[in-house]
Amino acid sequence: MRSAFWLDPDPAGAVLVGRAIVRLGRDEDARLLASTGIPLCWRVLWGLLNREGPRIREAARLQVQDVDVDRGALRLEKNKRNDPRAWALSPGVAPALRAWLALRGNPVPSAPLFVNEDGDRFSLEHAAERFRAHLQRRPDRAPEPDRDP
Repeated sequence: MRSAFWLDPDPAGAVLVGRAIVRLGRDEDARLLASTGIPLCWRVLWGLLNREGPRIREAARLQVQDVDVDRGALRLEKNKRNDPRAWALSPGVAPALRAWLALRGNPVPSAPLFVNEDGDRFSLEHAAERFRAHLQRRPDRAPEPDRDP
């Protein structure tokens, strides 16, 4: 099953979680994004990481104002190298983020771009373990409670 908005990930795409770089194949990416047992907030985050390549900490710090869904652009002001940059989003990412923001009621520009199931900014504690658990979860498996430590 394919996601409604995400297009194929960049074959060179990678997810950087903690100190680990994980390269997801198309089948793994599709399975991860299609798994309704994984909360949508995490699937949107994993999808962006695999397609755009920021570090998870950088993505978690993004605010709504850092993405222009109409032009398909992302601005990363704070990053590890203290080198602000901007780039055009991969096809499918802007429509997915537009839908994500609409589901959240189109939050104010200063709001976090990514929030957890409770609407709070992500806690990245144990993010690598969560990512591994999400990768191992099968789409047909019944949803399990997912808490944000």
